[in-house]
Amino acid sequence: MKVHRLLVLGTVCVLGVALSGSALSLCDYVSPTTSIARMPLSLNYTYVYDAVEDQVVVNTGRARLDYSKIYDSPDFGYSVDARGQLSLTGLEITDGLVRTSGTLRYYLLEERPLFAFGGLSMRADSVPLDPEMDATLGMGYGRFTAVTPLAKAMRIDRLLFDRGVTPERLPDDMVMDMAREIGRIDEYPTVAELVEELVTTIEEEAEVNVDPRSVLFIEDIIVETGDNRYCGWAVQAGLSYPFLDPEDEPQDLRLSASASMALPPTPDSQFLFEATLSGPMNIVEHHTLNLAATYELVGDPLDFNAEFLLTRRQRPELDPQVSGSATFGVRFPVRRAAVGMELALTKPAAVERLSVEFSISATLRLM
Repeated sequence: MKVHRLLVLGTVCVLGVALSGSALSLCDYVSPTTSIARMPLSLNYTYVYDAVEDQVVVNTGRARLDYSKIYDSPDFGYSVDARGQLSLTGLEITDGLVRTSGTLRYYLLEERPLFAFGGLSMRADSVPLDPEMDATLGMGYGRFTAVTPLAKAMRIDRLLFDRGVTPERLPDDMVMDMAREIGRIDEYPTVAELVEELVTTIEEEAEVNVDPRSVLFIEDIIVETGDNRYCGWAVQAGLSYPFLDPEDEPQDLRLSASASMALPPTPDSQFLFEATLSGPMNIVEHHTLNLAATYELVGDPLDFNAEFLLTRRQRPELDPQVSGSATFGVRFPVRRAAVGMELALTKPAAVERLSVEFSISATLRLM
């Protein structure tokens, strides 16, 4: 199955899960100010020396660093996305990928998320790196909001029900009130005071007794970091000007458009999608299309992540060049061990077949 078909299939599956969710949606929560940042780093290296053959048979590695930042307020917002990946054979860099983009938004209306924006993007996907860079100005519509407080409130509701503290799930309006209180965490002198307020509200309104161990679990959920959830969408279009172009094309104004979406199907998962299209005025015959989708699930007993990337380059009187990749990863504990598996499918633009890489890792605690 080709990578772009995997991308469409994965998007449909995740949206299907989202549409089948509960009455209270995570996207019902609206935060006045959103600030979310994440920066995962992954490294792997394999070295195998065969004494019989007296040679190194495997000597490869890969390093990848991602960074994303979203800030949004009633008046303005900005977003930064960066990705860098290097593949090594021996100590030589054999492949590389760098993508960075930044956008500054200024909202023009109070009641509608209409905004003017300016952006700068850079991309290089070959070794030696031959970057292309452009600046964009235009208009857009949409907004993103952090929904982590509601995700934590839903997890607290599920925790109390699973532990038998509450005979049934809490009402939606009560869960939403808990989320608003969690969103005001900076107004409390200590986390313990916030937990005490939540526990008192639960005991009085649900007429239950929250045991001390459940109180500790509630505090653990509130102070957890790293599993941020956010929701929203935005579309924007404008004119861009290329500062650097590896194809040495004329530096004329170009059309640029993008669409992005963030959707948390459950409190433990996050789906992200982004599409960008750019090209000169004859954009149908000459364009570059980038699609990216990621899905993360943090749960018990396993963590799962999937990522799809697709790039289509169309040039006049030439066949389109399509490249892409799909990566699937699973990590789960097995008693004293933790097992991880990753499957990566890659399709370079020059070939029709897929490159396949499968890896398994395991750690065992002996004492």
